Amino acid sequence: MFSAFPGSLTWVTQPLDRNVTLGGSVLLPCQVQSSDPSASPPNMVWNKAGVTYFFNGNPTQDVSPRYSVNYTASGLNDLKISSVALDDDAFYTCQVFGFDMVQVKLNVHSKYTTMAHYGLILKLLLY
Repeated sequence: MFSAFPGSLTWVTQPLDRNVTLGGSVLLPCQVQSSDPSASPPNMVWNKAGVTYFFNGNPTQDVSPRYSVNYTASGLNDLKISSVALDDDAFYTCQVFGFDMVQVKLNVHSKYTTMAHYGLILKLLLY
C-alpha cells in the first residue's frame, strides 16, 4: 500500500484523449513524481473500460501482446497499444492509488472514415 501523503505526489505527464488510425500505434503517457524521496513507490494501474489490465506494469489478466506498459517504481506508467484494432476504441484510466486518476478516450478511426470525413468537410467549404 502506498504510504506517502497524497500531497507529496505531482503529475509529470497525464494522458489525454487521443485519435488513432486503425492499425497504428498510440502511447498514453502517465507519470507522477514524489517530493518525498523516502516515500514508498506508488501503486499504479491501467484500466480499459473499467477493467484492470495492468497493476504496477504487470498484466492482471490475459492481455493482448499488442498492449504493453513502460513502468518504473519511481512513477512511470506509460501504456502503449500497437496494431490498434476497432475494439481498442474505449475509455482508459491511469490510476495512482492514494493520489489521483485520469480517464481518457481513445478514438479509433479507419483510414477510409478519416478520408471520408475530410472529403465531407471539403465539400461543405466549397459550397
